[in-house]
Amino acid sequence: MSRVFTSSLQRLSSRFLQSQKKILAIENEQEPVGKKTDLRVFAANELAALWGIKDYEIRNATRKDGWPEAVKTSYNANGYRIDDIPVMLELLGRSPAASVQPFYLCVSNFKGGSGKTTLSIHLAQFAALMGYRVLLVDLDPQASATSSYGLIPGEDYAQDETLYEAISARLRNEPAGPVTLQDTNWGNRIKLAAGCYDMQFLEFEVAAALNRDPSLRFWELVKDELDKVSEGFDLVVFDTPPTLGFITLNAVSVAHGIVIPTPPSMLDFVSTGSFMKMLATSLKMYLKAVPVGNGGSDTPLPSAEFVRFVTTKLDMRQAAPARISQYLAHIVGIEQMCPVPLVTSARFEDAMNRVRTIYESRRETSEGYTRIRDAFDGIGRDIMREVEQVRTRWLEEKKEADHAA
Repeated sequence: MSRVFTSSLQRLSSRFLQSQKKILAIENEQEPVGKKTDLRVFAANELAALWGIKDYEIRNATRKDGWPEAVKTSYNANGYRIDDIPVMLELLGRSPAASVQPFYLCVSNFKGGSGKTTLSIHLAQFAALMGYRVLLVDLDPQASATSSYGLIPGEDYAQDETLYEAISARLRNEPAGPVTLQDTNWGNRIKLAAGCYDMQFLEFEVAAALNRDPSLRFWELVKDELDKVSEGFDLVVFDTPPTLGFITLNAVSVAHGIVIPTPPSMLDFVSTGSFMKMLATSLKMYLKAVPVGNGGSDTPLPSAEFVRFVTTKLDMRQAAPARISQYLAHIVGIEQMCPVPLVTSARFEDAMNRVRTIYESRRETSEGYTRIRDAFDGIGRDIMREVEQVRTRWLEEKKEADHAA
């Protein structure tokens, strides 16, 4: 009976996975589906607002040597492509600090539906618009971040190109090549370490490997593989699974910044508190179990430069969620709370169902679009301000070290 049931599950799974593009076609009302290849043009005044400058500053800068040629947006305004942005920012004197090392940003909460993937994707795209080169790492076996770029695991890329295969081969003491980073419609500004459904099996494989070799530095498995491919990136964004296992611990352990999305409801509030308690307990327990000299007492607990809580899925039509969000700020401290909540919107839900982020959607003047766009811009500015402060400090410390040497 169990064999028949298992075979039935496998058949149904294959049918579901093979139908993804058909479902996308239905949701998009026959719009093109599949891997995204095009990205809209960003209007000059839109970029000026993002960068906190006046429109005329961009107009004046167009006279400078090397300034990219403008192209027309869908509404016939002057605009620029995503790969033009680093050159523009450099000529405007507004480039991010030079990279000393990639900044690891982990978006995590072990309750499903808290907005982790949505926040991860939009933070990566906001950072790209601000001139950062971003690597988005999909650690969730559901591979939703990967699907948001129109990529289907096992169809648009092979499993041996994934982070899972690289780590799994290492645990089996078998040779494996580096992770293959997938191209996205965001040009050279965002690359993707794609997820795969077998990522869930790492939990069992790491446990078995630890049983064979208790000295295994399991919390560095993800970083060790990313170190081989992350050179040249300013920011690495982890989209973690809604579980607290070895995969999430890997992301949290190496993170320089942690973002915790929290919907303003009683269940989510309690779940977030449980997540932090279990995370602290798990880290202490796992690191204590590693023998001294192999990463035990000589290995400090992870110490992120900052932790930021973000209220997600805030329904402005109801009073209770807003009060819960305010109470969350009281509990965690105003310095750790993002001042901008992510509000709900039918317009945004429709865009996401069509596998388009707010930054990929055509710019509008409607109230619904503006409300969601302002929220993502505000969250992005708040978190990237923290990121840039750390990156600037790293650069100054490197200059001082180089001078001393």
